[in-house]
Amino acid sequence: MEERKVRETMKTDKLKLEKSFSLWEKAADLIPNGTQSFSKGPTQFSFGVCPVYLKSGRGAKVVDVDDNEYIDYGMGLHSAILGYSHQKVTEAVTEGASNGINLTLMHPLEVEVSEILKKAIPSAERVRFTKAGSEATSAAIRIARAVTG
Repeated sequence: MEERKVRETMKTDKLKLEKSFSLWEKAADLIPNGTQSFSKGPTQFSFGVCPVYLKSGRGAKVVDVDDNEYIDYGMGLHSAILGYSHQKVTEAVTEGASNGINLTLMHPLEVEVSEILKKAIPSAERVRFTKAGSEATSAAIRIARAVTG
């Protein structure tokens, strides 16, 4: 978005978004398209009347960098199905992180979760984890091509 358009769009009487727009101006100069994730960028929402940068979330509510509070219908691009800062999830993540993250070799949790998923999904013969939706989609396409010829 060119700078003039950003400045025109920044004018709003609906929300206090000064810190958000200041961050956006910096991002527009530093990051292609102003964001590392297209799906979270301002082109996906009504820029100037929606939050731009979120700083925290609890349950279904989030707070932006300007301290406006919202109900987050997107819930972490629909991955936070239990809400933000869910106590049991936070405890499990904290425990896992305290044991080290991104270890060089495999972790027993891979086997444990794979067993649970295979049991829960009767048609699943094997389990493969991916890091991103596009990676999962590409794998599904390759499998479909292999099966259908």
